[in-house]
Amino acid sequence: MTAVTVSSITGHTHAHLVTDGRHSWVTDEPPSSDGDDLGPGPFELLLSALGSCTAITLQMYAQRKQWPLEHVTVDLQHEKLPKEHASLTDEERAGASDNGLVDVIRLNLTLRGELTADQTERLLEIAARCPMRRTLLATPKVIAMTNAG
Repeated sequence: MTAVTVSSITGHTHAHLVTDGRHSWVTDEPPSSDGDDLGPGPFELLLSALGSCTAITLQMYAQRKQWPLEHVTVDLQHEKLPKEHASLTDEERAGASDNGLVDVIRLNLTLRGELTADQTERLLEIAARCPMRRTLLATPKVIAMTNAG
């Protein structure tokens, strides 16, 4: 099981301290959203989780296969597009939320090393199977509980 605790930081509108028991970091919103920009926001954290999981998965796989993967860069972008947007497929449109928007994450991989075409193709297949991506595509269930006090 993976667990984190997120706690408000007194004196800040949207800043929160996140801890996993070993590490701590701060999340916030930019000034345009009434935040103090003390750290990345939720969508940056989501993209960083997907990007780092993708890179780690590729590096682990290449290392296990003893392939010459020297460096991985994952560039990610998130945007909300109206379901009528021309770049969306019918399947993507079907996933629109109640407000008619589709969350789109674009992931661009750069792989450096003396890789063959077959190795590069296989690494692209492996990237699509990273645990974070599988979790996002599985539509995880979020169960909310409240402790008042």
